[in-house]
Amino acid sequence: MSTQDSYTIQDGSQVFWGDSGSDFFALTAMNGKLFTYSNRGPKLDNASVTSGLQACMTSAERHA
Repeated sequence: MSTQDSYTIQDGSQVFWGDSGSDFFALTAMNGKLFTYSNRGPKLDNASVTSGLQACMTSAERHA
């Protein structure tokens, strides 16, 4: 991403989420900072999404 502006990233993310066909879509910085997410189903909160993504990233690093 050429910008680090959360609002700009959120605006542009909907097209990519739609194209992905996924139930959950998130965009983060390389350091794990959550910019935006979209999901089908019950509403999620930022804290839960951030925690879940960090757990996934940590787990992936251990298995690499």
